[in-house]
Amino acid sequence: MLGKSKSFGLIETLIACGILMMAAGATTALGIISIHGTVLAKHKTEAYMIAQDAMERIKGARDQVWEKWDEGRNITWQKFWDDTTGDFGFTSGVPDEFPEIQSALASQCVFINHDTGVLTEAACDSTTSGLKFTRVIDNKVDVSGQMGFPNNSGRAYKVTVRVEWSDYGQTQSVSLVSYLTNWKPRY
Repeated sequence: MLGKSKSFGLIETLIACGILMMAAGATTALGIISIHGTVLAKHKTEAYMIAQDAMERIKGARDQVWEKWDEGRNITWQKFWDDTTGDFGFTSGVPDEFPEIQSALASQCVFINHDTGVLTEAACDSTTSGLKFTRVIDNKVDVSGQMGFPNNSGRAYKVTVRVEWSDYGQTQSVSLVSYLTNWKPRY
């Protein structure tokens, strides 16, 4: 009679290899999912920064209206929101009214070259290399009634800046909302 063997047989070896391959595959898949999540989070952070930049440009132009307020020169809160004639002319060639800013920012995309760290604003149909972020500034919404002003008085506006980009074949977007009010007293 033969004694019991203390070595592994072919079936036990194949089962052990199969278990090791499943564990390695699961670890690799987990690593890939983790990397995708990290890249998406990085791009989302960049998109929020681009949206914040656009919102700051709008607020900066609005603040110029407050600083230069002059009924005689027709520099007023309402003209900032509704005019597209470029009458303000604070800085030559720089959009200084909401419709101009909205148009200027929407016609430019932001490209980020992650190899060099260079950020470039260019026409959206350009051949600039890098990850392309598209800015969309929604039309203002009069929220005067919600802010305690008379309804539709034009004293408070909701502005939304949306930034879109493509990651792993899917369109991603972030939005930034701000409420801008006619808060400065005119003495």
